[in-house]
Amino acid sequence: MPRVLINTLSLFLAIWAGCHVLGQATSSDDQATGPTPGLRETPRAIELLTEFIRAVGGEAAIHNITSMEVQGRIHLPGGQESGTFLWLVANGGRACFRTTFPELGSSAFGSDGTIGWSHLELPGTHTVDPMPMDQVDEKRRRANWFELAFTLPDRAKTMKTVGPTTFGGVPAWEISVERTDGRIEQLFLNQTSKRLIGFRTPLDATPSAPVITVRFGEWRPVGDLILFHRIEISGGRSRVGLEITSIRLDSLSLDDPRFKSPQIPEDTKR
Repeated sequence: MPRVLINTLSLFLAIWAGCHVLGQATSSDDQATGPTPGLRETPRAIELLTEFIRAVGGEAAIHNITSMEVQGRIHLPGGQESGTFLWLVANGGRACFRTTFPELGSSAFGSDGTIGWSHLELPGTHTVDPMPMDQVDEKRRRANWFELAFTLPDRAKTMKTVGPTTFGGVPAWEISVERTDGRIEQLFLNQTSKRLIGFRTPLDATPSAPVITVRFGEWRPVGDLILFHRIEISGGRSRVGLEITSIRLDSLSLDDPRFKSPQIPEDTKR
């Protein structure tokens, strides 16, 4: 059972991997306000995404970030005990992503910029394995929700504005995005705040692939940026909430020991 929970969580964090109560209303900055008065002609998708980047602080502020440390809690369905997560990224390909559940264990991967690694710690099991740097880079880009949100145009083959709609009761613009792997995704941007409030994406490019819905909320200032502090992920009967409790920018040292491959304790070596 512990391995199933860890693997399930890793799947959600890697899909395009919170809130106190899953399904709660969106935060005040994204509340439904009725149709936007004087709605202008349908804007182009690239214009909407440019407005989104500008609304959260602009390209310069995003590109000037040298490191990010994010901590938070994971809420699973059914009232199960919450877990925690830690995301560390820094210049030079440095990364560390760790998820932990009390009494169950943890799963992590990362790199010190030269050596990639993965780490699984479950009751009675403690393994550390090498991971190719290109695989670390791919996993990092899929697990870092901020990087995902702020590089939307970079991963699109084509994109177009579908038109005005609502998402979670909020007036939004819907954008259809064709990815390079053939998947078709829908992005939803708040008509008023211009911020990304969610998206829907299939797990793969097959016609029968299950669809995952992701919602962003609780946008608050962090340095020169405005960042979301809640992520809700739902698909079928499964639902996971990520509650971000701390975000620190440009505070990590490049030789932070958490970027390095963990060591296996002597008493667990065989």
